[in-house]
Amino acid sequence: MSNKERYFTIVNKLFWVLIILVGAFSLLHLNPNIFNEKDLARKIVLEDSLRKLELNLTDNNRKEDTVKKEEDYLTRFWSWNSFNGKEYNITFKVLKADYVNAVKRRASSKNREGDLYSELALGDYAGLDDLVEQYKKIIAAENLDYFESMNLIVSSVQNIPYTLVVDGACPLDDYTNNCSVLESRKGCCGFVLPFGVYSPIEFAVKSTGDCDTRSLFAYTILKQMGYDVSVMVSNSQTHSVLGVNVPIIPEGGDRTGNGYFASQYYLWELTVYGPLLGQKSVVGDDWRVALN
Repeated sequence: MSNKERYFTIVNKLFWVLIILVGAFSLLHLNPNIFNEKDLARKIVLEDSLRKLELNLTDNNRKEDTVKKEEDYLTRFWSWNSFNGKEYNITFKVLKADYVNAVKRRASSKNREGDLYSELALGDYAGLDDLVEQYKKIIAAENLDYFESMNLIVSSVQNIPYTLVVDGACPLDDYTNNCSVLESRKGCCGFVLPFGVYSPIEFAVKSTGDCDTRSLFAYTILKQMGYDVSVMVSNSQTHSVLGVNVPIIPEGGDRTGNGYFASQYYLWELTVYGPLLGQKSVVGDDWRVALN
């Protein structure tokens, strides 16, 4: 065999090895929704829904260099009904220093949309430790499974009163510029820079916010608990929702947004109480991932 023939033989082998590797990689990222055999997806969900979250409950969430006093914290109380009709209560604390830093981090950011969401979520993870711990305690006490735990958390977010958050002046013809919670849902917080969104810690402390603030908060909490979630945005709807990547959902639903590779996310409306994952309360067909 000539040197030229050996060269082409080696190149041919390398080509097929590359094809096999690409094929294997693609299979690992296939969305189960593309399979025609529905029983496969149902089996995956059945096994997944019976899996309990790895809660890792601890007595002390964060090692502090100094002992904190009660006055060092902001304490909040949330009460809501989950989708199963049961009432839940949570009392949690946020360090005042963490809240101040969250505000500064958001206000001084030079990023927008996805990069800003990522910056705020990563910056606020540790400051929400106590709230995450309180969720986990309920989940452990109630022995909630994967979907039930997610419903618990999302229902608490949906229950939070709505206030519009914008990066400029509030539209005074339609909203009241007093940055407070109103029964009419017409409260507005103006000049929240750079993108008209509160950080997750700000939402937890203020206990109010609009679509992208809620989606980012829910993303931050659920991501810490092991869920494959995203912040989904639609330009045509000028709206943000939570995205959740699961094979199928118990309640049904068919509203999905595009993700990377073959992933798709069921959409979840958070600005009002009641919508379940994937329900058609979310409109529009141009949903895309801003953060995952």
